[in-house]
This record gives sequence, structure tokens and C-alpha cells, in this order.
Amino acid sequence: MLLLFINHRSVESSAVKKAVEQTYTTFLPKGGHPFIYLSLEIDPARVDVNVHPTKREVHFLNEDEIIDLVCNDIRQRLAKADTSRTFKTQMLLPGVVPMTPLNSRPPIEDQTPPSDGMQVYKTPASKKPYENHL
Repeated sequence: MLLLFINHRSVESSAVKKAVEQTYTTFLPKGGHPFIYLSLEIDPARVDVNVHPTKREVHFLNEDEIIDLVCNDIRQRLAKADTSRTFKTQMLLPGVVPMTPLNSRPPIEDQTPPSDGMQVYKTPASKKPYENHL
């Protein structure tokens, strides 16, 4: 979400929004979205508010240069704040055997019956289990 203010007025700029969100992609986890409050002071003569009838969408002179300055500043600030990344990992409990992927297990008919008395049921391959729910 981008809250953009130019000269203390809430506006929208698709070019600024796209560039800023693109800048954040390297710092956020995949699928993450930033929350940004951006307030810019720009000479009113350089701001074009006649892009949209409601005057919410704006363009401005030297838009690419301003966007580059803003994105570079964001990148520098995020790089300083993100000096080390921490990822949480889950460890296995002692005595727990890791599960093997399904494709590496032998077919169910080749397995010996479980010793705990439970029965193994095999569904026919021609009928899918979710067909009864249609």
C-alpha cells in the first residue's frame, strides 16, 4: 500500500507506485507487500494534476529523475536497516524420523502390513476420491 502525498495533498502516481514497489521486492519475502507513506515537496509548477478528472492521478516534470532519487534513498535506508537477515527454521524433535518424499516410497502393495494392527486401504486409480463430492 502506498500513501503518496505531494505538497501535502493525497495523490496517486502509478509510475511512483510501480517503482517503489519494485525497489522493495529485494527486501521483502516473496509475496510480501510494503506499506509506504511518502510525502514529497515538489514545485507546484512542475506538478500536472490534470491527468484525471478527480485530480487524484498526477504526473510531474522530470518524473524519472525524481523516482530514481526516491528509490535510491529507499534502497540505501533499507540496506542500512537490513544488515543481517534472520530466518526461522524448525528443528526436528529428538527421536523423530524425517518423512521421505512420496515419490521415493515404494508402492503400497510392496509394503508389509503395519505391525500395530491398522489396515491399509487402497483406492482404485480409476476413481478419484473427490469425484463423490461433485
